[in-house]
Amino acid sequence: MIEVSGLTKVFRGEKKSTFTALDHLSFTVEEGDIFGFLGPNGAGKTTTIQILATILPPTSGRIKMDGIPLERSPLAIKKRIGIMPENPGFYPHLTARENLVYHAQFYGIGQVKAARKADELLSFVGLEDAAERRPGVFSFGMRKRLALATALINDPKILLLDEPTVGLDPRGMHLIHEIVKNLQKQGITTFYSSHILPEVEVLCNRVAIINNGKLIVVDTIENLKETLGALGVRGVSIHCPPIDEKITDGLTQFGKIERTDRGIDIAFKEGSTRQNISSINKVLVENDIEVFAMVPKEPSLEEIFLKLTSKEATEPKTDADKEKVPTKDK
Repeated sequence: MIEVSGLTKVFRGEKKSTFTALDHLSFTVEEGDIFGFLGPNGAGKTTTIQILATILPPTSGRIKMDGIPLERSPLAIKKRIGIMPENPGFYPHLTARENLVYHAQFYGIGQVKAARKADELLSFVGLEDAAERRPGVFSFGMRKRLALATALINDPKILLLDEPTVGLDPRGMHLIHEIVKNLQKQGITTFYSSHILPEVEVLCNRVAIINNGKLIVVDTIENLKETLGALGVRGVSIHCPPIDEKITDGLTQFGKIERTDRGIDIAFKEGSTRQNISSINKVLVENDIEVFAMVPKEPSLEEIFLKLTSKEATEPKTDADKEKVPTKDK
């Protein structure tokens, strides 16, 4: 659905100075995916979205959206995409419905169809009761939802979201998440740019991590957790009846023990592997401890993100080192 190969963007400043905002990015987004695009502030996320949205021209590289080369048919791509910027703007003298109807005209949508579509979208994003109000009196969360409705006015196949939940309270974030999930059920592909890691972890099928304009990794979160062996397994939560102190003393070889209302938690020592879980289970079985569940404590997306965007991880590497970076998109 989205194919990016060698995408580079160089900005030129005064006195012939240059700044490379994007440096040979290559990745693909499959149809129907919610694709997370992660990076710290200034990493190049917004620049990437602006290029995908045909707002900025790339310096070099190739892009296809829904099978259409961007450099050949930017207008055809505009008809297939919807974009929600981080800081949306609206016509202050128009109501929410009028803003949507006016925006529909840019896509050649007639007044009657545009009015019907506007009402459908306002209901879809939970703003049907605010249709006749002007956006200037909206809360921040309401403006975000109106921006999302605007991005959907042309029935796009691809949705580009730039930090859609920044500044929202938990309720507002949940509403945006539910809307995006519903759009996925309708077959819409979403490119979801964010630096809020927990929401990406629960929302996205696959993620790309970018830092200083360079693509660090592209993969599923599950694969990242498995392939980044350096992070290892943090520990294990064991659900079982109370364990005798002599037995827990024998388990301290694996790490720090903490008793819980469900059994015990073991925080592994640095460098531990999944083999520890099997060894612990063997000790419990040999001591006739009934185990209801053993839940490994995996590295979180936040830990993965911090590791991959650390100074050491983003320093220039040898060719041998580069081969070790886990990625599905070459």
